Order: sequence, then structure tokens, then C-alpha cells
Amino acid sequence: MEREQSLKFMHDLLRALVARRGSDLFITAGFPPAMKVDGKVTPVSQQSLSPIHTQELARSIMTDKQAAEFEATNECNFAIAAWAWCCAPSPRRSRSSTSWACRTC
Repeated sequence: MEREQSLKFMHDLLRALVARRGSDLFITAGFPPAMKVDGKVTPVSQQSLSPIHTQELARSIMTDKQAAEFEATNECNFAIAAWAWCCAPSPRRSRSSTSWACRTC
């Protein structure tokens, strides 16, 4: 997935999270993207994400400075704001894959 494609996919997921009034978005290798809505975690597609996809998706919403911090420490906490809404992603790398949750704020 190219950066533009990854960024569009992330924006689509975040828009869906807002539209469904979800509280969390989960991106994990080996599983499809999932949202927590009304306390229930539900996959938003049938397609599981590969470790490469999860890394590319996380990187697509990071600045270069955030990506450098992530590479150095295997984690990075930051916030993004869009559509009069805020999300606080917290990507983590464990073993060889990137996973993260994005909580609405």
C-alpha cells in the first residue's frame, strides 16, 4: 500500500468511527481493523491486516518527527484532529509487528 492509499484508508476508518459514534479504532496485524461502538468491538472488514500494512497505516498519519521517535523507541503517543474531532493514536511495536489503538478525545 502506498502512503497516499494508506492515508485515505485511515481517513475512511476514522470517518466511519465518527459516523458510528465509536470510541476506539484497533489496528492489529493478523486481524481486520475493528471499532469499539457502545462497548462492543466489531471488525469493520473481512480482510486481516499484515504486519507491513499495520506499519504503513501507522506511518501514514505520523509526521517525520513522530516516525523517528517511533523507530527509536518502538512507541509514540500523539493526537490528530480532523472534522471537528480528535483522535489519540498510540502505536506500539512488539516482536516484529506494529499494532495500535486510536481513542477518540
